Amino acid sequence: MFKEIRGRGLMIGAQLRAGHAGKATDILDRCIEHGLLMLQAGPDVLRFVPALNISDADVAEGLARLRAVLAEFTRT
Repeated sequence: MFKEIRGRGLMIGAQLRAGHAGKATDILDRCIEHGLLMLQAGPDVLRFVPALNISDADVAEGLARLRAVLAEFTRT
């Protein structure tokens, strides 16, 4: 799904592979449907920028929602 993961600290950019290039907006729309707020850094990059005081439980919940979004996205 991802070609490269880059970033510093909690700010992470996940670049989509060629097969999904240009579809970051579509993925982010699905994230919103699942109650997950993320950002976009160009047409091929999903950006994670959580609050610095995010709890481990919230990180786990967010990643579970992202997994669900990506599974749904790859099925269509």
